[in-house]
Amino acid sequence: MMVPRSKGYGAIISVVIVFLFSLILAYIGYWYLIIVPSAVAGLFVSKLGRIAAYSLLSPIGVFVAMSPHLSYGVEQASLFSAIAGIPGGPAFPLIILIAISYLLAMLPMAAVSSFLPENT
Repeated sequence: MMVPRSKGYGAIISVVIVFLFSLILAYIGYWYLIIVPSAVAGLFVSKLGRIAAYSLLSPIGVFVAMSPHLSYGVEQASLFSAIAGIPGGPAFPLIILIAISYLLAMLPMAAVSSFLPENT
């Protein structure tokens, strides 16, 4: 028998977990490890629309952590795209960063939330 999730502070807890951990992990250089705290945040959220919305905080946290060194990041993204022959300059690697950090936050949250029953 599984314990149903509470409707109390689940949204606030998951928002804090996703944003703070993505900010901290991106600041120390391990932004791809957002999988672990976002799986924990999935315990507090049940609806897919909310999961998608709360996962948007992961790329925001990554960019906030990157903001003190944004010019260096753009320079490195431009260098990477020049070496790899990718058109679009520094925009394409930054778009890839946004997409990957969003997916790494959303997929584990959705997977874990599917295991717990929803309160009706």
